[in-house]
Amino acid sequence: QYQFKTLANITLVGEVKYPGSYAVIPNETTLADVIRMAGGITDKANLEEARFIRVAAMTPDVEYSRLSKMLVADMSEEEYDYFRNISRARAGELSIDFVKLFRDNDSDYNISLQDGDRATIPAKREFVHVMGAVQQSGYLKIEPGRGVDFYIAKAGGYNWNAKSSKTRVIKAQTGQRFRPSKRVAVEGGDTIHVPEKKPADLWGFTKDAALVFANVATV
Repeated sequence: QYQFKTLANITLVGEVKYPGSYAVIPNETTLADVIRMAGGITDKANLEEARFIRVAAMTPDVEYSRLSKMLVADMSEEEYDYFRNISRARAGELSIDFVKLFRDNDSDYNISLQDGDRATIPAKREFVHVMGAVQQSGYLKIEPGRGVDFYIAKAGGYNWNAKSSKTRVIKAQTGQRFRPSKRVAVEGGDTIHVPEKKPADLWGFTKDAALVFANVATV
């Protein structure tokens, strides 16, 4: 008598040799197994930003739903922190380190698959986006080991209205913002944002000054 096993559909997107849908045995076939079925990972793969989504893990978040109906001003600091972090998260994403799994052969991340699972392995990002109050905003080719000052200079330097002390590096992987420092590496896909100084409110200043002079004259 034949033993039939239910198959699960798994989707691979991006930098594998043969992306697409694969039929696997649920809770038996592993992530490494299905990557091998797909011909392996390409040389262009960006394992640092690879993502794994499990549909079965997409459960409704009642607290996030409640907070999404509130004004930020009405949230407590703890509520706002929770709301901000959940907003950045990807629904159903499992914490899998593709670098450790496929470069270091760490079997702790070689999970068994379930129906509906989806792995996305993007291509390496080759550019840094410099935007805001610089002479020539746009995308610049990544040069490993270079810092913020290098890319600002490549963009023509700061504009006259740049608020240079507020320059931030926005990480492509997490969306987090960091002050430029030697500890913050600029990587492909990152954004360097230079905000502009707010223009002086000359009309408001004139009105306020006129009001002061009028009050003095009255006295």
